[in-house]
Amino acid sequence: MNSKTIISFTLAILLFLPLVSAASVTRSVTPSVVAPGGTATVTFTVDVSGAQEDFYAIDDMYPSGWTVINAGEGSIEHSGHWKYIIIQEATNTMLSYTIQAPTQEGTSFFTGEYMFGGMESAVGIHGQDTVTVSSLPIYPIIIVTAMVILSAIVIILFKPKKKR
Repeated sequence: MNSKTIISFTLAILLFLPLVSAASVTRSVTPSVVAPGGTATVTFTVDVSGAQEDFYAIDDMYPSGWTVINAGEGSIEHSGHWKYIIIQEATNTMLSYTIQAPTQEGTSFFTGEYMFGGMESAVGIHGQDTVTVSSLPIYPIIIVTAMVILSAIVIILFKPKKKR
């Protein structure tokens, strides 16, 4: 190997390394389908692996028309925002807050960003960014569909043979 190849390879590894071990924040919403006026829990998985500093901030903008009924460890001082800041000794953790759905049905969207110390700018929160408000119960539909499919399989597999 010549020296140019070694230098190029070393630079490529140094540039790629921060991407491999980058700290991150991922959002999930449970359940993903909520009845009008029902509640959902928004959970953040915070991974501090690779963070250059031990502090971070999260700013999650929950959907318009939704109401935070339990902010957990976060703050809802600014309307439409759930915020969380840790200023020292950041560790991997899970954070959550509870929101109440509006009475109107439809799909709602979350946006948000986070920033760890040492980052040059905030980045978007990863993971789930939608939740649906629906009065139609989804589980009975799934069960009925599964029963129909299972019945069809049983009929096909155990179809009586015709006598000649």
